[in-house]
Amino acid sequence: RCYLSGKGVAQDHGKAKFHLDEVVDADGDVHFWLGYLKSNGLGCFEDKTAALEHFLKAVELDESNASAKREIGEAFYFGHGVETNYEEAVRWLKLAAEEQDARALYVLGECHYSGDGVIENEIQAVQLFKSAVEHGDEDAAARLIELGYDVPKKTASKENIHFLNNDLLATSRMLYQRMSNAGYDPLRELNENKTIDFQA
Repeated sequence: RCYLSGKGVAQDHGKAKFHLDEVVDADGDVHFWLGYLKSNGLGCFEDKTAALEHFLKAVELDESNASAKREIGEAFYFGHGVETNYEEAVRWLKLAAEEQDARALYVLGECHYSGDGVIENEIQAVQLFKSAVEHGDEDAAARLIELGYDVPKKTASKENIHFLNNDLLATSRMLYQRMSNAGYDPLRELNENKTIDFQA
């Protein structure tokens, strides 16, 4: 975990994976992080199918692992390592959303907005987006702005303090998406701090 986060050591996903592999059957958390690394190609080759297997094992070992449930839901939604199945995606996303997983609330909102795996319902989608924002999801905030809805303010916490004052981050994400859709590649402008220079 130290190598994953860079706490006390230089961040090194390869070393993190090496040590997680040593204790692969310790608990569901280990499987979740191995799935995370394989899903994103961090410290190893990207392997969405193997990642999904780890996420499923994580839930098998720890039924309360909302992050793993969300990852399974997203795998079925986006077809990562498995054939796209919106109904199955919704089933897993609902399980994670019941535990207030912010990302699951957001993707579930997209399902309701588009009618993927559920009956299309914009009101339900907006409620889910707002709930996702309240739990810290930045994409949900951008989506609400894009759809013309107010973004709910949140109370201060260590996790979401950067959201307080205004919605600049959400607005930046919206601009990023528009620039990308217009053919400009903002990724080329990413610097060491993972911020985007919009001046260009």
